[in-house]
Amino acid sequence: MANHAGTTPMAQRHDALQATVQFINRLCLLAQSVSPELTFTVGELALTPNTVNVIPGKVVFSVDCRHTNTALLDNFETLMANTAELFTETDLTIHVSRWANIPPVQLDQQLLAQNANLADQLQLKHLQLASGAGHDSQIMTQVTPTTMIFVPSIQGISHAPQEATATPDLLAGVQLLTASLYRQAY
Repeated sequence: MANHAGTTPMAQRHDALQATVQFINRLCLLAQSVSPELTFTVGELALTPNTVNVIPGKVVFSVDCRHTNTALLDNFETLMANTAELFTETDLTIHVSRWANIPPVQLDQQLLAQNANLADQLQLKHLQLASGAGHDSQIMTQVTPTTMIFVPSIQGISHAPQEATATPDLLAGVQLLTASLYRQAY
């Protein structure tokens, strides 16, 4: 319930933001218990009325969850809805709705093995990893064998202005990509 920040005693508040913080904290703990590899991000938060001297009466926020296992993601969504129901036993209402469902995809095992062999031949350090990011490869796997080659970002920073990759790592990526394309072509 939106109300005046200066005249509403703490014990009489129905602060949507405080409830949201408690809910998000529970979800973070729940995500960690479901799987250490499950990523959980609240990237958007919109307060109403969103002014400095009014207790927030409504909060809308996003929850982005990612994992390589679709069943695990579905399970987490169910657990999230169950957690929301616990909050509705108070004077708060929480509504959970899925607005996007992008299932994880498996890349082509033959191309992955080929690239690992080529990296060995080129004496490049490598490892196979799951990408939690969305890529065109998710779509391309539907029509053609697909794989990806990643090069390390300095300090692991990605999708930010500070993202950078050392030149030797870029050159190693180009070297592996060239060898892979050559092998696929011939």
